[in-house]
Amino acid sequence: LTGDNANAGQEGLTALNMAIDEFNAAGGYEGHKIVVDTFDDKNDPTEAANIAQQIVSDKKYMAVLGSFASGATMAGAPIYENNIVQLSPTASSTKIPEVGGWTWMMCPDAVFQYSSWARIAVQELNAKTIGMIVIDGDNGALILDTVTKAAKEYGGGNCRRQIYSGTDKGLYLSAPEG
Repeated sequence: LTGDNANAGQEGLTALNMAIDEFNAAGGYEGHKIVVDTFDDKNDPTEAANIAQQIVSDKKYMAVLGSFASGATMAGAPIYENNIVQLSPTASSTKIPEVGGWTWMMCPDAVFQYSSWARIAVQELNAKTIGMIVIDGDNGALILDTVTKAAKEYGGGNCRRQIYSGTDKGLYLSAPEG
């Protein structure tokens, strides 16, 4: 797999293949083995849409597990609609339910996740300041906004942040002031 989440995608594929091998070794589903075909959308919405067209055109597919990120997942959703169920184990955009009833997130949405981080930091770890390193982009902005807002709602203080461009080297978050 390639693209900016290739390592995570490869780890997920390895885990999926292990589970499928175990399931098939135990007899499969009513004697039928599950076969997994792998496609690489490179975490690119345009490529994800092209692959969705290819999958929908080939009537042998029953379901899609992926894409990894929300943008690629949402790009394929309108194409899968009324054809094939798409399950994303990691996409978490709050907009996914709006793009079609045939695309499902398998994890909590991003706002819930990021608010939970703030709650744990403030209420369970008694953090006075939360430090964050986030990648530059929509998701990074959502993390910053959600954690900052939630930390204040839970009685926390400052959120310090460092924006990561994706190519930065030697990235660090400076110590809180005061």
